[in-house]
Amino acid sequence: MQQSPLYENQSLLLDAIAGDMILRWLPDGSIISANSNLCECLGTSEKDLIEESFLSYIFEKDHSRLLEYVSTFRQPDTRNSIDYRIITKNGEAQWTHWRDFYYFYPSLERYEILSIGHDISEKSISLSLVNHIENFDRLITKLSANFINIEPENFDNEIQKSLQMIGEFAMVDRSYVFLYQEGGNTIDNTHEWCAPGIESQISRLQNLSVNSIPWWHKIISKFETIHVPDVEEMPSDASTEKEILKMQSIRSLVVVPIEYARTLIGFLGFDAVRFQKKWSEENITLLKIFGSIIGLAIMQVKNKKELLMRERFFQKLNEISLASLYSQDIQEMMDVVVNQLKYVIMADGCFISLWDDQKNVVVPCAASEPFSQTFKNLQIQPGEKTVTEHVLETQDIILIENVEESPFLSLRIANSFSSHCLLGLPLMAENRKLGAILLGFDKPHLFSKEEISLAQQAAYLVSMALSKQLALEETKKYARELEILRKTGMIVSSTLEQDLAIDHILDQLDQVIPFDYATIQLLVDQKLEIRAGKGWPDPERIKGVRIPIPGDNPNTWVIQNRQPYYLADAQAEYKVFRDIPDVDIHSWLGAPLIVKDEIIGMITLEKSAIDFYHSNHLQLARAFADQVAIFLHNAQSYKKEQRQVMELNALRDTLNDISNELELPQLLPAIVKRAITLINANGGELGLYDPETKETRVIVSQNVGKDLTGTVIAAGEGLFGKVAETLEPLIIQDYMHWDKRIKAYEREMVQAVIATPLLIGKQLLGVIGVVRTESKEPFTENDQNLLFLFAQHAAIAINNAKLYEEVENLTKIDALTDVYNRRGFDELSQRELARAKRAGQSLVMLMIDIDYFKFVNDHHGHAIGDQILILLSDELQKNLRETDILCRYGGEEFAVLLPETNLQTAKNIAERLRIKVADKIFQFPGMVLNITISIGISWMPGKIASIELLLNRADEAMYLAKRSGRNMVCVYGEST
Repeated sequence: MQQSPLYENQSLLLDAIAGDMILRWLPDGSIISANSNLCECLGTSEKDLIEESFLSYIFEKDHSRLLEYVSTFRQPDTRNSIDYRIITKNGEAQWTHWRDFYYFYPSLERYEILSIGHDISEKSISLSLVNHIENFDRLITKLSANFINIEPENFDNEIQKSLQMIGEFAMVDRSYVFLYQEGGNTIDNTHEWCAPGIESQISRLQNLSVNSIPWWHKIISKFETIHVPDVEEMPSDASTEKEILKMQSIRSLVVVPIEYARTLIGFLGFDAVRFQKKWSEENITLLKIFGSIIGLAIMQVKNKKELLMRERFFQKLNEISLASLYSQDIQEMMDVVVNQLKYVIMADGCFISLWDDQKNVVVPCAASEPFSQTFKNLQIQPGEKTVTEHVLETQDIILIENVEESPFLSLRIANSFSSHCLLGLPLMAENRKLGAILLGFDKPHLFSKEEISLAQQAAYLVSMALSKQLALEETKKYARELEILRKTGMIVSSTLEQDLAIDHILDQLDQVIPFDYATIQLLVDQKLEIRAGKGWPDPERIKGVRIPIPGDNPNTWVIQNRQPYYLADAQAEYKVFRDIPDVDIHSWLGAPLIVKDEIIGMITLEKSAIDFYHSNHLQLARAFADQVAIFLHNAQSYKKEQRQVMELNALRDTLNDISNELELPQLLPAIVKRAITLINANGGELGLYDPETKETRVIVSQNVGKDLTGTVIAAGEGLFGKVAETLEPLIIQDYMHWDKRIKAYEREMVQAVIATPLLIGKQLLGVIGVVRTESKEPFTENDQNLLFLFAQHAAIAINNAKLYEEVENLTKIDALTDVYNRRGFDELSQRELARAKRAGQSLVMLMIDIDYFKFVNDHHGHAIGDQILILLSDELQKNLRETDILCRYGGEEFAVLLPETNLQTAKNIAERLRIKVADKIFQFPGMVLNITISIGISWMPGKIASIELLLNRADEAMYLAKRSGRNMVCVYGEST
């Protein structure tokens, strides 16, 4: 039996002494077995060590040297030795000497290493003590030098680097700094270094209340060191801290206070996570020295920051003063100021809101980037909480630690921006509310007394500058109102384009009198019709709306009294204002439009705020309305004359166009299209009247919603039926609510409609109508007269086209059989050929000939022959499809064109025709005849050369059927 190499090398094991450590392991580091001495040193059991990597118990800085050493083992039975440090159960790095034997294990087919080691730490310590002391001195010197006159912007980076330096020197798992916030009730983990593989804790240790760590805080507050070799053995009054430390997997720790001039600033500490660690005096001394260095540096940085803040404050005050002097308006000034203010206390963002005295609302004015445009576009909802309104009511500052939890700011607004905490400062001047400044930080921030003082001084300066700018702008506003009234007069006198000028008028009006909504209303048929609007959710939707006069509305008062009228709260006095969707109107002002002592309409201005307008606004509205009235009167007169000229010219051109068209399928759509253009509509229909059924069938339907072509309308039914019954034109201004419209039109969004009869004398040909589906502008009596005149000429054109169609049909129909003749057949078959080529479809041609027809003529006479032709054509037509084209080709020959038909279907059709004719009894006075037919088929799938080729081939196939015995069907190219 083969023995293990361990037995073959007993000498190596015999060399081991009682206290030596023995280890079997693989070259990749995996542990196979270990003796009790090694397990005791590492603080674990052999069971837990097996298959673990021995490298995880070796001091990290010795890893690469050991791996390089193992790589030299290439031949079995190699022996060597090495010194390196292992991490003991106390977390110490202990020097050990190892003798190693590299051998091959045949039964397991692998190489193993047998190592025997013993402690040589006393020798190593004595040798390295001098170097260690020198390194300690160098570390302290370097730490001190790094923080001498340190700049504030470099402070955090130096703290981070220094934590790594002392952590690696002391061979700990984590080093960290905690600093107290102002007031000393809360503390933050501000800096942290972790050894490789150690989990960071800094994110979990923010904004901690000192009440959550009472034992810890009590010791640190006495400026004493917290020394915990074993977390499990912490005193009972430290149970809270013990649980926190265990959650972080901390096994040992040491913490020293950070102070300056006996003022507690924070604390500095070491954690041991992987192993328990007995903290040496050197570790504690290192922490204390670095703590004093940090304390001094923190105070230096604080003093420098305050000095820089003061310098920056006076610089920004100077820039704010310059902005107030050189800005053209408040917005320009605030845009400059807001970007200067945030640097007064180095805030992340600055926001300025203004207070509107007339509306009693907050108006977002300016914000630092990146929220400038977002803040300006912010719409404050009625009743929504704002910091601005709160500080103006209290006339005092407010500090908000978390905007999402503040009762003074709506969550919607808070979530629109990145600020976590805010400092709000009111802007006041001589007890007048101007607005507020909001300085925000994106992360938790404790505002210092110095920051608050500087911000208040800046707010006072901004208030003075804002008050001065407001006074200047109010003076400019008065001058601007006078200038706008003058410009409005110029607009009135410079244009007669009513629609274009009305939009300009409303734009000018908005600059004179503030409004949320405005309309211009004109009197039409004792009703006020809205012709233009501004500020409404959908201005186009309100156009054409008619307001009854008299009625339960304030408009009636303005029209009847011919004076401006003002309602402080329209909703409280008139229900109609409470029912307007998506619009909140309270203040309402109306002014009459009077020209030449005739009232032609009015203008209205509306505001959401209650009691917004005052006497000055009424005077301005009256002056503005007088100029608008003159313009509208002139524009209406001009528009009326221009429209009449345009209509006559359009009518002349239209009549010329339709008079030249004789094809009815082309004429009818052209008539509808011309009528739509002529009447300035956007849809229309035309129906032809059937005198026998007294019904009107829609032939053309253009842009009235869905295509209603083919709809049949009875006399007296709906609009077309009513016109057909009365032979009189009819206007329906609100067709959607007309109770007599027919079901087919119930879902069509038709606003106004005119219909008029198409008459030749008293003969009704049909009805034509035009509609407006996109505009609420009503049709006028002039529109009705113009359409009626147009319809008279259109009726003549339709009648002419019908006569032309009848004459054309006579030239294409066989007089005897009433089916297509060759001319008609040629025309239709060419159309089908073109369609088949476009679609890539097949065509089939049948050629039919009566068998022994000459015998019938010779023995029974041509009169009987003609009757047979008539009866045969009827029988053929009856057994063909609607799409098939039948033609009397000549004498007793008939041709049939079958569109979109394959060969098998064509055979079935031909055979059906042959059987039907053969079975039919042709009965005449005194005699009964039976006849048969022979049929030839030609078929061209896909590419069809010509109709002539199809006819010739079908003719050949027909003669083949004749020669083959008659009364049969033959296909071209197939044998009988």
